[in-house]
Amino acid sequence: MENKERIDIFDIILMGLKHKIFILFFTGIASIIAVSYSLLTPELWTSQAVLMPEKSNSLGLGSSGLLGSLGGGLFSGSNDEGIKMLTILSSKNTSIDIINKFNLLEYFELIDNPDIKKAYDIAMMMLRGEVLSTYINQENGAIVISAKTKDKKLSKDIVDYCITFLEKYNREYTNSKGKNKRIFLEKRIKEIEKEENELLEESIEYAQKNKVIHIEEQSKQLLLVYKELISQKVELEIKRRFQSEFINKESLKSLQNKISVLNEEIKNLEIKGNGGYFPKISDIPDFFTQKFKQETALVIFQEIKKTIYPQLELARLEELKDTPTLDILEYPMEAGLRSWPKRAVICIIIFFCALMFSFIISVSYEYLDKEQKSKISLIFKSLLFIKK
Repeated sequence: MENKERIDIFDIILMGLKHKIFILFFTGIASIIAVSYSLLTPELWTSQAVLMPEKSNSLGLGSSGLLGSLGGGLFSGSNDEGIKMLTILSSKNTSIDIINKFNLLEYFELIDNPDIKKAYDIAMMMLRGEVLSTYINQENGAIVISAKTKDKKLSKDIVDYCITFLEKYNREYTNSKGKNKRIFLEKRIKEIEKEENELLEESIEYAQKNKVIHIEEQSKQLLLVYKELISQKVELEIKRRFQSEFINKESLKSLQNKISVLNEEIKNLEIKGNGGYFPKISDIPDFFTQKFKQETALVIFQEIKKTIYPQLELARLEELKDTPTLDILEYPMEAGLRSWPKRAVICIIIFFCALMFSFIISVSYEYLDKEQKSKISLIFKSLLFIKK
């Protein structure tokens, strides 16, 4: 009795071989299903990038508010910056940007959804759950960004976009003392240049209105002409005074007419200028005063800019020092091998699992009594539509 109840490995093998047809049938069906699945499942391609964030001198973000997939025990410094960047990538706004950039509503077959808000919510869940993966390598603190899609180029483009987005964010949105100082100085320089341009335009308008091109030269020539006219007038008046008794009336009248003409020209120079070529003599002091004010203002503007420009360069260097940088350790590339499905692995695993499962069922069947076996046979015949 004891020998009969004792079962060794050979007995188990013999039990299984009694049902080899069932084992072969079950394993064959499972293998066909596995092969069909591996052939019909869409191929997925993965592209990956590895970044190392460098700690800036003005970090203000702690390790609170971690993403659910990050876990604890992270480094300080660069990991704080890495957490910040992953938080940015996982934000709703960034997800929507990626969806719109690569038309993922159509990729996820949600383009015909009448509820656009619901479509975007579903697309964001699918993006984070199926396509985009971001995490921090806890061993070295590197950021790993990977994308898995049906198109190898699309996977690479999504990872490239994430890197570009982070670099742009660091440049344009990261706030620091150096950046604030740089913005203030640039704004001040623009204000000075605007005032300087307005002053130059005002000077040109003033010069055109008053016919002033080169006040020093014009004034010099004007005074020379004025001096010459005065000299001629004085000479004629002296001549008229001393010769009035010796010349006839017609000559005296001619002399008087010349003096009148000179008086008119002198008056014009004093009041009207000379046909628009010379300014009025009475306005010369005002012109010099105006020119002095304009030149003084321009010199002041130039000196202010000379003072601001070195400070601006220092502010830019400080901003550059304070801005977190990304050291790209691994650039994304188009995948050469698909990441899914692993056809050989799937078929081998399913084959051995089906073989073991069918063998276990066959051995277990031998331990059933006659009535239980009869019931199982009836069940199988009913499932296979076999009549008694």
